[in-house]
Amino acid sequence: MRPHLDEVSDALGETIHLARLDRSDTAPLTTRKSHQHLRAINRLGRQAPAPAETLGKALLTERADDELPPGATIHLAHWTVRTRST
Repeated sequence: MRPHLDEVSDALGETIHLARLDRSDTAPLTTRKSHQHLRAINRLGRQAPAPAETLGKALLTERADDELPPGATIHLAHWTVRTRST
């Protein structure tokens, strides 16, 4: 998997994060850092509620409403999106 992530990161010039959903949390698996000066924080080993992170939100959008894990629709702040746009 790492050679593929390196290839994508080099081609795009961007940091690449690979994660999975663990119930309603985002579980980071690996990161390939870009050569840019601006870098994302490495969160490997730290899980967070999927709705609280951009990566988690992206993972949740790929699932149908009936496939969302329990807790995936929690609202952490008053500005949290509460419905899907179509």
